Amino acid sequence: SRRIPAVVYRHLENGAIISRASQPEVGWLGWRSKTDEQLLKALSDACSFDCGQEQSQNNNELVTDSLETSQCENVEMEKPKKILIVDARSYASAVTNRARGGGVINYFNLVNYKLIFIFKVECAEYYPSAEIQFMNLANIHVIRKSFQSLRQLCALEIDTPNWYSLLEKTNWIQHISGLISASNIVVHAIVEKKRSVLVHCSDGWDRTSQICSTAQICLDPFYRTIEGFRVLVEKEWLTFGHKFGDRCGHGVGSDDSNERCPVFLQWLDCIYQLICQYPCSFEFSTSYLIKLAQHCYSCLFGTFLCNTLKERLENSIHDRTFSIWPFLS
Repeated sequence: SRRIPAVVYRHLENGAIISRASQPEVGWLGWRSKTDEQLLKALSDACSFDCGQEQSQNNNELVTDSLETSQCENVEMEKPKKILIVDARSYASAVTNRARGGGVINYFNLVNYKLIFIFKVECAEYYPSAEIQFMNLANIHVIRKSFQSLRQLCALEIDTPNWYSLLEKTNWIQHISGLISASNIVVHAIVEKKRSVLVHCSDGWDRTSQICSTAQICLDPFYRTIEGFRVLVEKEWLTFGHKFGDRCGHGVGSDDSNERCPVFLQWLDCIYQLICQYPCSFEFSTSYLIKLAQHCYSCLFGTFLCNTLKERLENSIHDRTFSIWPFLS
């Protein structure tokens, strides 16, 4: 959907960035996209050219020393580091993904006389400034089935025989764990390895939003404030077009049950787990998340109506409805 890499976060100290996109578009016969390859290289080069406050401090020290020894011309820029491409899918899913034009395009190679395949993933030799890592996160259909099992289980009494075994079989906790682990990989790359990260899944509006927003909450204390959390949701979910209308099933033309999935609710559960572990690191409590989850589905507020910012503007949602944020504040 032409969701080219967009930078959404920059680490203040080391200058590493988080960018997000959708899956790469491979042309017929596997034609390369030079502009796409150049863009990723440009991101890597830019981060090595300006490495944040740490480099500024180091450069000032180097320049001072060089001026004293008259060797200022020996000051060099840091060698570019490879961008870590975090693909939220499994490798198998990336290969077999056929939704919305994704998936496998095969063609007959007239040179080698054999059948080869072109996948909707980055080709390593075409992206020497990057390396890819798959997160093996489930798609919306698997998450929807897991959530339905969880809802059925919640209707039972907790003293039901084998209740916790049944909870484990829903795989909901495993999905939450996988999402937090994927976000932790992004955080580790940014902080420890000082590497920039590009996050994408298939379309770039579900698992990509989950990983990027969770990582930023872990990286930046501003997003753990009430105001910062609002900014994060507006930026990573609403402005980048998470399909609240289709995923939550409210609004005109959202009758397709295959499009339903509690993606945003799953992310709120991840933040819930983080608050339970580090309650003093957040300005808001778990009750704040519960209210947010309730009104994501209540349709009492216009904040989560429609699928995109474009639709909300066309329908004058901001003028005709109330926002949830003043209510929560």
